[in-house]
Amino acid sequence: MNRTVLYVIGAMAIVFVIAGVAGEKTKKSPPKSFVEGGSFRAVVVPADRPRTVVVTPCDAPSPSPTTGAGAARMPGVTNIRLDSTTGAPRTVLVPRCSTPANLPSAAFVLGDGDRPPAAVQAQVLVPSRSEAETIVVPPCRAGTGPVSGSQRQVVVQPRAPADTAVAPAC
Repeated sequence: MNRTVLYVIGAMAIVFVIAGVAGEKTKKSPPKSFVEGGSFRAVVVPADRPRTVVVTPCDAPSPSPTTGAGAARMPGVTNIRLDSTTGAPRTVLVPRCSTPANLPSAAFVLGDGDRPPAAVQAQVLVPSRSEAETIVVPPCRAGTGPVSGSQRQVVVQPRAPADTAVAPAC
């Protein structure tokens, strides 16, 4: 009787090992980085002068299209100061809002010369030699579809006399 119990325990152990190995192969591996895990709006900023990128929260009203008035002081806003360099333009990734809830904004700055990932759905481009010192960018909202080809790249310019450029909503 003792041998029978040992055989049953041994067989069960083998079954559990086989099930564990098979289960690992079917698990979806997590993204290797945050960039691969979501969709983003990229803000490409020349590095010829110091600039500030302001990302508004998900539930914030759209900033004024001419001046961006009050955007930098909203609760939950993200302000990123980019210093001037002699290198390539800087890219700031703005994640898509996942829900319409009251969430603060977020942004990730890529390293010098790093290219935007494939998960980028739209780009906001600030032309070189632009006078814009502040670039206001609302994130793409949850529930909006991918940006059409004609709107995939938006070039923003400041409106006189302001030194602020405001990107349109997605």
